[in-house]
Amino acid sequence: MRSETRDVVIFDVDGTLIRSTGVDDECLTAAFSTVFDVELPRLDWADFTHSTDQGLSIEVCQRWAGRTPLPEEVERVKGVFVELLRAELAVKPDRSTPVPGVHAMLDALAERPHMAVGVASGAWPESAEVKLAAAGVSIAGLPATFSHADALGRPATRPQIIRSTLDEIVRGAMDGDARRVGRVVYIGDGVWDARAARELGIGFVGLRHDRDESRLRALGAGVVLHDFSNLSVFLDALAHATPPRDHPRHASTC
Repeated sequence: MRSETRDVVIFDVDGTLIRSTGVDDECLTAAFSTVFDVELPRLDWADFTHSTDQGLSIEVCQRWAGRTPLPEEVERVKGVFVELLRAELAVKPDRSTPVPGVHAMLDALAERPHMAVGVASGAWPESAEVKLAAAGVSIAGLPATFSHADALGRPATRPQIIRSTLDEIVRGAMDGDARRVGRVVYIGDGVWDARAARELGIGFVGLRHDRDESRLRALGAGVVLHDFSNLSVFLDALAHATPPRDHPRHASTC
């Protein structure tokens, strides 16, 4: 008889575990302008093909510089970006803060033997580390996948990043037995998160601390929370999470 199944909960980082989107957008845009020597308008990442630091670096250069960047240029973007984040957060650490209830929520999930937790983020690991440290949120020990290039040098997509974390959880927490995977739920704040959950056919819980639920609802997110301050509400959301649907359901806001 196979071992008991475990439900899997995977979190995005920016806008989900921490409130860091503003400083992230500002510093990343500044890094693009510096490295690619372009003047950029106010950008909406939802308008781009990839929602990852790696993918955005390539697409911004293609759109505004008219060429595909060299790998070393993308690495330079990363370096400039991380240094800008460090400098800004050293002066204004409150630009990266924990989402209310996040510490108690992560502790509660860690105590549940029927659950396995991981992280899948479109941020580069180096920038995620800076923002998480500033917010005082630790993901140490959790299986995690971040923005990267795949084996062919292409930006890993959000579904690939989520799948990579799920695979790591299976190898570790489930001793390589994928049959032990129960329900899988992804928690994210962006339209790209909802789209990825839909593509993978996994449950999705939206997180919008700015209380603007419209985009996630339009993509079929059945539940959108504002934080993790009510643990019982969050656990209930996990238990009933479904993949985003083409025609959104009208569910209560928590």
